[in-house]
Amino acid sequence: MTLSIEIPIEVKRRAEEVAAARGLSLSDLILEALQGIMVDANDPLFTDDETYQGNAPRDLSLNHDTYLCEEGS
Repeated sequence: MTLSIEIPIEVKRRAEEVAAARGLSLSDLILEALQGIMVDANDPLFTDDETYQGNAPRDLSLNHDTYLCEEGS
């Protein structure tokens, strides 16, 4: 199937450079990008909007490995 789109010339140039560096055609690069976006849109990891509402240490994001490995946790 053929699809025509309009994009800024600089975006096209950069996409062509990336495609060439990866040994792909521009069409294949665009197809890979679109498929990646569609996979992420359906992946529960990326669509999960649940958040923890309880108490947590202020440095949890920095020291999560330490907290996960602590004895008795």
